[in-house]
Amino acid sequence: RSGWTEPCAIVDSYILAFMLYRETLDPMYLDYAVKIYYNGLGRAQRLNGGFGCDCCVGPEHLALRHDGKILGEAYWCCSMRGADGLSNVALNTFFEKDHTVYVNHLFPSQYQNDTLKLEVKTKMPYQGYIQMKASGKGRIKVYIPKYAKNVSCSVENCFAEFSVDGEETFTITFDIDVEQKSPLGNNSRKDVFSVWHGDLMLGCRK
Repeated sequence: RSGWTEPCAIVDSYILAFMLYRETLDPMYLDYAVKIYYNGLGRAQRLNGGFGCDCCVGPEHLALRHDGKILGEAYWCCSMRGADGLSNVALNTFFEKDHTVYVNHLFPSQYQNDTLKLEVKTKMPYQGYIQMKASGKGRIKVYIPKYAKNVSCSVENCFAEFSVDGEETFTITFDIDVEQKSPLGNNSRKDVFSVWHGDLMLGCRK
């Protein structure tokens, strides 16, 4: 039955999705992980930085909400797991596999190994804009979300694995449409649709 959300389950879902992506390199799993981060982990975090539970969306309620007396911050459990989740997101922003640096979470960030240094500037998730400054030598692969439209890049073939030898700055831009999606699960009202802007769930509407 619908009861309340669990940040522990949110964090475990994120970790599992990213582990599957890292093992398979199937972008479907990274897409799941990014959406879990923004709409699950981000939603569960409270104004003081801690984490807590929410009442579930279902036939009776169209919005996540929390009871300040009961489902506010669960400092003895949710906050610890929330911190675990945020640290995993930070660690997963970049990783190396098969001599390639994968840029996964599109945050303003920096990365450096023995041969390559990267600096990422971005307006994600609100605007499709990514600028990357690379120096050194190595191979890079940047995650481009599947919802991206009219994608353009200042460097040829930058959407696949590409090599850097020296210093190079490139910019990727794309459009992000607002989309309406059908409900999932048996406990969701079938007359209500979710509204998305890229990875961000904006709300629901009839």
